[in-house]
Amino acid sequence: MPTRIAVDGSGNVYVADYGNHRVQVFTNSGAYVTQWGSFGNGPGQFSGNIGIAVDGSGYVYVADTNNQRIQKFGPLPTPTTATSWGQLKRMYQ
Repeated sequence: MPTRIAVDGSGNVYVADYGNHRVQVFTNSGAYVTQWGSFGNGPGQFSGNIGIAVDGSGYVYVADTNNQRIQKFGPLPTPTTATSWGQLKRMYQ
């Protein structure tokens, strides 16, 4: 099963919310921080976001399965789509 939860260096918890096509972020004590995403195939949109990871610099990687790509988002406080890899990348380069 893919990882649907990731934790950054500050302890923030990232949840790949598959059913609602979004990523939600909470503090390590459970307080809501932010969310992004919607259904679709454009930048910042998901169709089957089943995996998530955060690197040491705070960049967030989301496995967007049905769109056959990985999307990379910038670190908090305002994650924006930095790039993507996969079949649909050419649509918005």
